Amino acid sequence: MDPLKEDRPISNPSSSSSSGGSGGGGSFNRDRRPDSKNAHLINRQIRASYIRVIGKDGEQLGILDTRQARDLAEGLGLDLVMMSATSDPPVCKIMDYGKFKYEEKKKAQVAKKKQVHVEVKEVQLRPKTDVHDLQHKANSTLKFLEDGNKTKVTVFYRGRELQNLALGWETLQEFAGLLNDQAVIEGGPKMEGKRLWILFAPPPPGKKVTPGALVAQIPSGPPAGYSAPPPPQRRPGTFRR
Repeated sequence: MDPLKEDRPISNPSSSSSSGGSGGGGSFNRDRRPDSKNAHLINRQIRASYIRVIGKDGEQLGILDTRQARDLAEGLGLDLVMMSATSDPPVCKIMDYGKFKYEEKKKAQVAKKKQVHVEVKEVQLRPKTDVHDLQHKANSTLKFLEDGNKTKVTVFYRGRELQNLALGWETLQEFAGLLNDQAVIEGGPKMEGKRLWILFAPPPPGKKVTPGALVAQIPSGPPAGYSAPPPPQRRPGTFRR
C-alpha cells in the first residue's frame, strides 16, 4: 500500500452531517467559520492542546484538554469560543455563538447612536442680503445648531462693495440677532480677502442666555487700520480705427 495514502485523512460523510447538534441551544457547528469582523476561533478551529474553560453561566471549569472541552460544549448544544488567544493557556467559553454575535452587533449599534458626529455647515450672505432671505438662512442655521452642527457664515464682497466694508459687518450683526442668542461664536469674525466669516457653534448645555450678548460680540466694522484689497484692474480695450 502506498504510504502516502495511509497518512491521508479519510472523510466521514455521516459524521459531518450530524455535527450540527440538535440538543440544547442547537447552535453547535464544528465547521462554521468565524465572523471576519470578530475573528473568534470556535470549536475545531481551536488548535491549542489545553485551554482554560469558562462555563455557559460564567463558572470557572479550570484547565481542560481542548477535545474534552469541545465535547462538553457539543453535549450542551453550544459552541466552544476562544475569548483570549494571548493568555497562557488560552481562555475559551462555552456559549451560543450565534446569540453572542447578535448581542455584540446590538451593542455596536447602540454605541454608534451615542456617538456625536459634528459637521460644519456653511451659509453664504451678501452685504445687501434682503430681510426675508436673511431670516430664511437664519432659520436654517438654527436647525443646524439644534442638530449639534457648527455653521460657518460667510459674507462675500464684490466690486464696489469693498469700498464699504462696514455694510457686511452690519449684515452679520443683523443675522446674529435673528439667532436669538441660541449660538456661541467659536471663530471670527474675520476678514480674509474679499470674505468676512464667522463660525457659530451650539451653546453648551445649561448655558444661561443673555439677550443681545451674541450681537454685542460682533463689531460694526472691520478692525482699525484694515484696508480692503484693491479692485481688479481692467485691461484697456483695443479699438479699431
